[in-house]
Amino acid sequence: MKIILSLLLVMLVITSCKKDEEEWVWCTDCSLESIAGQYTGTGTYENYDNEQLLTGQTVNLTLKDEGNGNIRVEVGITNLFFMGMNSTYTGTYYIALGSNTQDVNLTLWRKGNKLKITGTAIYYEGTIWVDGQEIRKTVYFVDFEVFPKTD
Repeated sequence: MKIILSLLLVMLVITSCKKDEEEWVWCTDCSLESIAGQYTGTGTYENYDNEQLLTGQTVNLTLKDEGNGNIRVEVGITNLFFMGMNSTYTGTYYIALGSNTQDVNLTLWRKGNKLKITGTAIYYEGTIWVDGQEIRKTVYFVDFEVFPKTD
């Protein structure tokens, strides 16, 4: 019985000493000025035309404050992929931009004073109709996680 109590006491001491680590949470109050800048990280690139899948690619993201609440989003992988789009920034943790041929979706995360962005960028080729539903053929797909670029 003393052994069981001793083990329980040791486990209690060990678990109570563990410091809680802060979690990544949505950045619901990020201003355009605070997120504007250059980011870099890694991602997966997929080309559906030639069935190419490349993981661990260096992804660069630029968010530009264009003034009057407008934002420019540029996503790229050197020699493989580039997309640039403009929109209005609504001050939320989620940025979604799209057209008939491309979409960019970004989620802004904060952990203390650290910022990260996860997202996808997709190029489409044309539209077809199947059983009355519009289907867009995906050509390029990039899934990524980036952090502010440090010099």
